[in-house]
Amino acid sequence: MTHNTTDYQRAAGRGAGLKRGLVFLAIICLGGCEIFCDPNSRAAEQGQTLSIATWNLQALFDGNETGLEYGEYLTQTGWTGEKYQARLTAIAQAVGSMTDKGPDILAFQELENLGVLQELAEGALSKYGYRWTFFANNPGASLGIGVLSRFPLTQARVHSVTGNGGTTPRPVLELRVQPQDKPLALFICHWKSKLGGDDVTESLRRSSARAILRRLQEIEAESPGTPVLIMGDLNENHDEFYRRSGSVVSAILPDDPRAAELASMMQE
Repeated sequence: MTHNTTDYQRAAGRGAGLKRGLVFLAIICLGGCEIFCDPNSRAAEQGQTLSIATWNLQALFDGNETGLEYGEYLTQTGWTGEKYQARLTAIAQAVGSMTDKGPDILAFQELENLGVLQELAEGALSKYGYRWTFFANNPGASLGIGVLSRFPLTQARVHSVTGNGGTTPRPVLELRVQPQDKPLALFICHWKSKLGGDDVTESLRRSSARAILRRLQEIEAESPGTPVLIMGDLNENHDEFYRRSGSVVSAILPDDPRAAELASMMQE
């Protein structure tokens, strides 16, 4: 299993308390990642709690055809800008029902591009003050992953994962968020679906999990005690190992001697 990582560690936004005092608006990098910050942004007020949500939007296309859209999201099949705007409104209503002020950090799966993310931040969700946005996808992919945050993003990495001759459809995103004095490490995921069969696709989900495990070990060595949250659409049941009678090494394994023994056998 291999993975390529694109790494950004820059400052953005005057007065945002970020490293090195630089201002940057947008970056497009190998692997299709884009990160943006409003240059007038300010760090959110320090609070006692941090609320985070993740949501698979199930194919949010903006209505401007680029040739990568799914068939049902073409003008000729009835998709329109009005329908797109209606979906943005519905998303805003759902976000508003989560908490009175909306989550501090929102991770989305299956949105088309950075423009969609910014339109949410600056339009339908503007009252929540999401000044920081991040988007990433694989080159040529129809959909990607996006993050909205009220707190500064101080570092971003995009891990493109390849294993057993295949590449995961979406990268694993690693972000550092600075809600207080100590940064929080976030891994935003949309792992390979089971389309094509559980056994056939499991290896790619395991590859994504191994890439995250490697980074967890590196983070602990570099910055012991850094809090980490892994989130997103994993396309895996939490009890996958037991559902499959304990006969397959799944991407999510329980703390079970049988699982450890099976995993060790595979590594021999």
